[in-house]
Amino acid sequence: MYDKENDILAVHKGFDSGERFASNVTAGDLVLDVSTRGRVRGIEILNARGFLADAGIPRNAPLDAVAFEARTRKSAIYVKLLVKTPAHEHAAMIAVPMM
Repeated sequence: MYDKENDILAVHKGFDSGERFASNVTAGDLVLDVSTRGRVRGIEILNARGFLADAGIPRNAPLDAVAFEARTRKSAIYVKLLVKTPAHEHAAMIAVPMM
């Protein structure tokens, strides 16, 4: 979901049975929703167009689809953001340090 007025992009995978929201991890304009199982189930990107432009995605390109994959390690959460525009499929890698 993209909120054009507030420039926020949100992608959520939902929760499995017995799993629910536990906390957020925030790093700049990126907010990760973490479940009770320690899995990243959703992301919100504030100031999304600038964030995506910094990742090489044209600022005004229509977004056809957005998905993500996340891996949690001891020192960081690694997120692979997949963005499909009419002209191209883009992938951006983001590392969020764990405190």
